[in-house]
Amino acid sequence: MKQKTPQEKKTLSYAKDKRNVYGANDKASRKSIPLRKALQNRAYRKNVNQLFDKVPSEINLEEIDVIESEVRSIKKGNWNKYPDAPLGKVVEEKLENRKAKTGKGKTARKKEREIVESMKIETCQEAEDVWIADIIGFRNLRAKGRTEKEAIGKVKTLAKVAAQNASGLDVQILIDGKLIKPILEKG
Repeated sequence: MKQKTPQEKKTLSYAKDKRNVYGANDKASRKSIPLRKALQNRAYRKNVNQLFDKVPSEINLEEIDVIESEVRSIKKGNWNKYPDAPLGKVVEEKLENRKAKTGKGKTARKKEREIVESMKIETCQEAEDVWIADIIGFRNLRAKGRTEKEAIGKVKTLAKVAAQNASGLDVQILIDGKLIKPILEKG
């Protein structure tokens, strides 16, 4: 038999080894799985014993056949353990989750905040109750509001989402009834 390389051993391990993916603590499974099986068996035995308790002390052959058929008609519960997943699939999902979560921590939020705070906002009143806020240097970051404060708040939110999209996330935002995906476009 040829000796396997570490890469072959890892591939075999990923294919054959299994991991509990039920969602509960894996240590708890050591107790809960045997407990569930035992509860099913206890319930079955209880039903059979209740049937035998009803049987009179003296019985004939016909009654024995009836009792036997009643005992056979009692079904055991059909609890099954949630199946384990192959190790390769579990590792792949963990890596995908890790990749999806990158760039969403404190450092990323701090960077977004710094980008937004460093931007210069210019406001102007278009009509009596319409204010427009623009971020200087970015042609697509513009928002309207009923007050100057509302317009500034909207454009800051747009800038924050645009910074998130610039860092690799795919975020959309609902502004004035429109779903948009802002990006940082210099212009």
